[in-house]
Amino acid sequence: MLFAIRAIHTLIFIFEGSCVGYIFYVSLALSRTPTWQQDRLVFLAIAVVIAEGFVLVLNRGKCPLTALAQKHGGQEERLADIFLPKVFSPYLLRVIIAMFVFAMIVLVIKSISL
Repeated sequence: MLFAIRAIHTLIFIFEGSCVGYIFYVSLALSRTPTWQQDRLVFLAIAVVIAEGFVLVLNRGKCPLTALAQKHGGQEERLADIFLPKVFSPYLLRVIIAMFVFAMIVLVIKSISL
């Protein structure tokens, strides 16, 4: 059961990381605001990241799957219950948040400068 929880948590993490990565890419790669086709994907990616933020805030900074993994024998807290080397765990959330905030600032600046 723990393996399944970790696998699902890892897939969700990869999806959300891809959303942040796409937002970051769009904010840096485009010389202007996104086109209407890109807007849909950007807004969807932003919505996914914000929804995850709400889940974390409502759970006092812990992912519900982390608590579930601990209930089924997981030893670690934070992002160590996904299939990533533990060396990344302490810094990963900070890096992802910084990338998201930076990308959002760039997108807002680009939309204002039109």
